[in-house]
Amino acid sequence: MATTSTFKHVNEAIGFFGFSPEVSYNKPTLRFKASGGTTTTVTVDTSAGTGRDDKNLAGAPADLFNGLYVIFRTGGLAGKTAKITDFAVASGVATFTVTTLSAAPSAGDEFVVLAPLPALNAQINPETEKIDRDFHRLTLDPPSGLAGLTKVSGSFEMPLFGLATALGNGVTPAQDLLSVFFSSFAQRSAHAGTTVATGSTTTNVKVNSATGFVVGDFVLINGEVRKITAVDTTAIQNSLTVSPALSAAPAANDVVYSGEHFKPVDTGPRSLSFLRLTDDQVEEAHGCHVTFSLSAEFGAEPKMSVNFSGANYLIEDNFGLDGAVLSGDLLPFAFVAGDVFFGGTSLPVASVSFDLAHGLQEIRDTEAGLRFDLRSRASTAQINIRDISAVPRSTWDKQKTVNDLLIQIGNQAQKTFCIYALKAQVNNTGTGSQNQTKQWQLNFAVVDDHTGSSTRPILVRF
Repeated sequence: MATTSTFKHVNEAIGFFGFSPEVSYNKPTLRFKASGGTTTTVTVDTSAGTGRDDKNLAGAPADLFNGLYVIFRTGGLAGKTAKITDFAVASGVATFTVTTLSAAPSAGDEFVVLAPLPALNAQINPETEKIDRDFHRLTLDPPSGLAGLTKVSGSFEMPLFGLATALGNGVTPAQDLLSVFFSSFAQRSAHAGTTVATGSTTTNVKVNSATGFVVGDFVLINGEVRKITAVDTTAIQNSLTVSPALSAAPAANDVVYSGEHFKPVDTGPRSLSFLRLTDDQVEEAHGCHVTFSLSAEFGAEPKMSVNFSGANYLIEDNFGLDGAVLSGDLLPFAFVAGDVFFGGTSLPVASVSFDLAHGLQEIRDTEAGLRFDLRSRASTAQINIRDISAVPRSTWDKQKTVNDLLIQIGNQAQKTFCIYALKAQVNNTGTGSQNQTKQWQLNFAVVDDHTGSSTRPILVRF
């Protein structure tokens, strides 16, 4: 016998998680109403718009939302999704250029703009501060507390991804979802790759064009990530000097993939809004700054762990949103290849972990309200290696050796992630075992002595 029920519950297994960058702190840029558009554009009136966040787009920098998605909630396009390929604001109108829609949006159509993420264990935790009161009373009952400021925190995990579009020979860089995410706390740079010419060695790569490459860039050549230490564009045959040495000299026409580089900022990180949809209930966290860590065990899928703190929380029932799916551009990969170099020494790695360790501190005043900002960084790395030498304990740990640390996870275009620390110091060395094989556990701290160029860790995607 069929039965029906009106029992209301929220199913956390159904829904999705995503984010959107904010133009101004704690002013979300998630929900809008179209003022018009075509099959390849969606426009928003930033001066007199009627959508919740329309006016928050005023002053947004060009390309801010490139790589994210427009998802329509109402109107003839309800449930339709399109990828944003360009964004600009001019004369009070924000224009999202998107992949082709089945029809032009109509004025008043509601839509959201966000980056849906394959998040695991996503949580958004609101909090209203309780201000304790303590004064003399005739009873032992404590006085009631006062409601203070509202804030929010959260966390999630997700796979680590390489670039959606590999920066091969002559390929114009384009933002994807992770490009926008990392740009919230780091300065992004990217340019096209090139190809190998004749006459290369393991340390001097002759290329058909070195245009765009600079000292400090990283390249992926035949599955090996290397740092560029010198660039020559004046000779008839351009060249890139790389370190450490490649395992073999590349051949003519081999691809030199350029990387998408991220260098963490010291001031002015961009805040994000996070959205979590479960069934038809939506939660939003606004004014959020993030810090992240990653872990990768050889033979397994590398993962990122993200924590965020923000200033505002919103929850709404009966919120409909369909079509929010990833395009499939981002490809997950397993850590079945890669390398780690400390100085010029290649290490037999079993697992690695890295923590950016951004210190997010509260700021409170009547003008800013409650906000979080970046006030410190104490990046660390941990590497478990097979014990083939006493050097890690007898030399590196004992002398507190400082050297370059290059961590390469993966070895293919679109499936490689790299962490580079210009000055990594061995803090301590422990011992362990894996399947009865002795291991060294090397703990590194990223050193910044404030002399010369900054030694902030660099993140690179290929």
